Amino acid sequence: MNRTKLLIFFAIVLLTPLFIIKAATTPKVLTLDAEFKNNKLNVSGTTEDGVLAVAIFVYDEKEQNLLATQTTSVTDDNKYNDIIEIESGNYVIKAVNYDGGEYVVKKLTSSKTNTNTKTTNPKTYDSILKYSILFIISVSGIIVVALRLRKQKQIKAD
Repeated sequence: MNRTKLLIFFAIVLLTPLFIIKAATTPKVLTLDAEFKNNKLNVSGTTEDGVLAVAIFVYDEKEQNLLATQTTSVTDDNKYNDIIEIESGNYVIKAVNYDGGEYVVKKLTSSKTNTNTKTTNPKTYDSILKYSILFIISVSGIIVVALRLRKQKQIKAD
């Protein structure tokens, strides 16, 4: 029993520095910039060397509701950039190294703008005639082949 306790104690003592070193050396997100354009939130910033990906969180202005999350990769020059589609409003944006660490926080206030954009929906019937004709030709071909095979079978039987 004492030997087991001694083994556990040494394991904890030997592994503790690894966790401390990991926590102390986790690279950080340095800056966070955010702006709205056409109901799109453009989030960008810089990181320390060693950050491979950044997690971005968008909260309501009271930080009670998480509205959007996004992960984005970091370029070789330690920059990140991503676009999140969200309506204009008041938000709190947080960015952090995907592996953990300290959050960088930015409060963003944006007024709703009325843009007169006309949305043109694609027509859904534009190719229905083509596919209807192909269907009729295919079914006709199957019927012709079936009748021909049936006729050949009757000739061989006689």
